[in-house]
Amino acid sequence: MSATYDPAISPGSVAASGPNPLRVAREQLEHAEALRQQRKFDRAESICTGLVRRHPDYFAAQHTLGLIYADKGDYRRALGCLSQAALWAVRSTTPISVSRPNTNASICQL
Repeated sequence: MSATYDPAISPGSVAASGPNPLRVAREQLEHAEALRQQRKFDRAESICTGLVRRHPDYFAAQHTLGLIYADKGDYRRALGCLSQAALWAVRSTTPISVSRPNTNASICQL
């Protein structure tokens, strides 16, 4: 089984041992997004908060956390998360692709 690379996480933010942390983080984020869409906001928030704590520059997790706060009506926190995600996305050397959330559009929707 080959390792996958999630361009939204910088290589310096993960440990080198054990299961592929990039894959694990991506799978956790996908789970959090599924929970958000099911309106299970507290569980999704918990996952995203943990991801951001473990991978501080994982802008996709910060973006999803912002969407969760917006869904909960906490627009101040949503704007903070989405703004931070947008800043991190700009600093990323990864070209825009399907894997990168459209944070600017999310901020405009607030």
